[in-house]
Amino acid sequence: MIRPSRLLVPLALLLFLLPATPAYAIIGRHDVAAESYLQPAGAHPAVFDIFPGNGAATLIAPEWAVTA
Repeated sequence: MIRPSRLLVPLALLLFLLPATPAYAIIGRHDVAAESYLQPAGAHPAVFDIFPGNGAATLIAPEWAVTA
């Protein structure tokens, strides 16, 4: 017979992973051309690459940067 505690872990994993869906946080409007969302690299001088292609940071003070 399977103990209830052995069923608890798989059930908990299922309950935590089941509602995990992607968040479509970036929304593009249907009435605006995609090109209007593009910005030149110099438009935001406080944003810079930490490792090219692998991450960016925003300068919030002369010696402080926030990464995401």
